[in-house]
Amino acid sequence: MVTLCYATGTVHGDNKVGGLIGYNRGKVDLCYAASKVEASYNAGGLAGDNWGIVDLCYATSKVEAFEKVGGLVGYNGGTVTSCYSIGAITG
Repeated sequence: MVTLCYATGTVHGDNKVGGLIGYNRGKVDLCYAASKVEASYNAGGLAGDNWGIVDLCYATSKVEAFEKVGGLVGYNGGTVTSCYSIGAITG
C-alpha cells in the first residue's frame, strides 16, 4: 500500500510511466502528483498502468504520450474512486 505521499518533478520513459507510480497492483490512497510525464504508452499523471485500487488521489501533472494517456491513470484495469485530475494532456 502507498498512502499519504506525493511526487513532483519530470519523468521520462517508454511504457507504464506515472507521475508517482509506473505500475500499480496494490492500493494507492491519499496521494497526489504534480509532475511532467513523457512516455510512449500507458502514461498517467499519477499512475501509468493501474490494476489495483486508487482512492482519494489527484494529479496536476502535465502528461504527454502517444497511446493510452490519462490525467490521473494512463491505462486502468483496476478501480479508481474519489479522484480527480486537472493537468494538461497530449496524446
